[in-house]
Amino acid sequence: AAEALSTRAWVRALAGHDLAAALADADAAVAGAPQLAEVHDIRGLVRLRRDEPAQALGDYQAALKLRPAMVSALFGRGLAEKRLGNAAAQEDLDHAAAVDPKVAGNFARYGLSP
Repeated sequence: AAEALSTRAWVRALAGHDLAAALADADAAVAGAPQLAEVHDIRGLVRLRRDEPAQALGDYQAALKLRPAMVSALFGRGLAEKRLGNAAAQEDLDHAAAVDPKVAGNFARYGLSP
């Protein structure tokens, strides 16, 4: 159930509409499967799309605690940090891009760029 909710949250986040419903789905996914890095990563994406970088940062940090090499969470954390004016942002963005050169383009397609 958590995977289905997180997938629906991701689809809604990518579409950029009904972000309140996307966040409700993501919250339910995190509640149902807090051990899955992916659900935290997707909630971070939803929160970035909602222009909630402080909350997104917490989600990406939770995802990275569970899966330290998760490139999407690392890049998302960098985006959240950049929006908050944190100096660590560029290091995360650069590291993520070094591991996966396509990550910036993927996020740009989601409507999110550094």
